Amino acid sequence: MTLNEFDKVHFSKDHVRSFFKYWTEKEAVIKAHGKGLLIPLQSFEIFQNQAVIENEKFYLKEIFIHEEYQCCIAANKD
Repeated sequence: MTLNEFDKVHFSKDHVRSFFKYWTEKEAVIKAHGKGLLIPLQSFEIFQNQAVIENEKFYLKEIFIHEEYQCCIAANKD
């Protein structure tokens, strides 16, 4: 995690939910980029539902499935 991401999870009201939101966003971006975990998770940060990896911008959208699940999709087109 980046320091900002750690703070966001640590200072949230629901640490578990906040962590899984963080994780699903990061996972969606690295999968959309195509290199998966070869990209260090600390090398990019998600801010305002956007992230940049190797000069490529990705947009994120949370998808509601059920209150007990966290789902996010990422694409390089808005």
